[in-house]
Amino acid sequence: MWIWVTIGYLAITVVGDFVISLPEIIYRGAALGLLCGWFFSVGRKQIDYVADELPSGYTRKSWTGPLVVGMISLIGFLVIDFALQ
Repeated sequence: MWIWVTIGYLAITVVGDFVISLPEIIYRGAALGLLCGWFFSVGRKQIDYVADELPSGYTRKSWTGPLVVGMISLIGFLVIDFALQ
């Protein structure tokens, strides 16, 4: 569900660039709302699940892979956004 909410938010921001000129504070508030909505609906459950299933602690893994994927996705989104302007 959250991937669709995030895609919807991104689509609204792209459309907002062309159709309606909204103040920046609305975009920032919506992004903060998106983060808080995720945390209070799903994030806490994930934290509790890890605490219950791994009582001795979670073995940390490298962030390199997820950060590379995220950065490539962000760059791709920005390229599309700028190409449409």
